[in-house]
Parts: sequence; C-alpha cells; structure tokens
Amino acid sequence: MMKLPRQSEVGTFYGKPGPEIQARLAMVDLPFALRLDWDLAKTTRRVQLHQKCTAPFVAAMTEVQAVYGLARVQALGIDRFAGGYAHRQMRGGTSWSMHAYGCAVDFYAAPNGLKVRCPDALFCKPEYADFLDIMEKHGWLPAIRLWGADAMHFQMARL
Repeated sequence: MMKLPRQSEVGTFYGKPGPEIQARLAMVDLPFALRLDWDLAKTTRRVQLHQKCTAPFVAAMTEVQAVYGLARVQALGIDRFAGGYAHRQMRGGTSWSMHAYGCAVDFYAAPNGLKVRCPDALFCKPEYADFLDIMEKHGWLPAIRLWGADAMHFQMARL
C-alpha cells in the first residue's frame, strides 16, 4: 500500500484542485452496484476518483463483498454511495475538501452525518466494524476513527 499523505500534503501528492486534479481522475468499475444515497432507485457500477485511489477502492469493495456477501452489504446500507469526487471546499470552511482531490468517498449519509459521533452514528455499531477495518486496511481511513465524527466519510489522507 502507498504511504498516505497528510491532509496538509495532498496538494503535492495528488495535485491542485481544478484542472490539474480533473486530468488525474479516473472512472473505476466496481465489483457490485452502489445505490445512490439521494435516489435509491438509481444505481451505479462506476465512480470517479483520483487515479492513485482507484485500485485501493476496488480492492476494498471486493473484500467488503467477500466478507459480508451482497445481500448483507445491501441490508446494512454499505452500498449507499453518498459521494466521491466533488470540486468543493470543506463544509463551513475555506480549505479544499478531500473530495476536491478525488481521494474521499462517503457512504450512507443520514445516519452517519457530519456532526454525528459514536455511539449514535450507524457505522459505530458492531456489525460495521469489519467494513471500517477493510476500508482502513486498503488506505481508506474512516473519519469516525480520525476525528470522531462524520462516519460517512473515508479518505486516503492522514490528519
């Protein structure tokens, strides 16, 4: 696994948000369909991420499916994709979001919101421990373990 940059180093590691990052994005084919969190009737089998992040994401999703099985992934809402690459600043701030670098993804937003902490966040429940462990193993660090909130968020950058 590649050595992950600190958040303060992502501009050097991934590139500058805007045209530079956009030139480094890649569509990644997933091992199973993800439901769009904002419209559960729609699914996608592809997401757009920084090219350095695509292989670790596919590896993580493949292992998630192997450990949980597709039916359990769906029952737990792990397949609810809430966002990937987005050219935007951090919520309530002026710094670029990790999403603007293509190195962040969100899952199942409502019960894992920005300000929701354990034990209230859904992803803090025991049945999600393997999911968090798998994501972390593949370099997708869970925000709930980094700063104790925003459990929907996973990023390929350290604090």
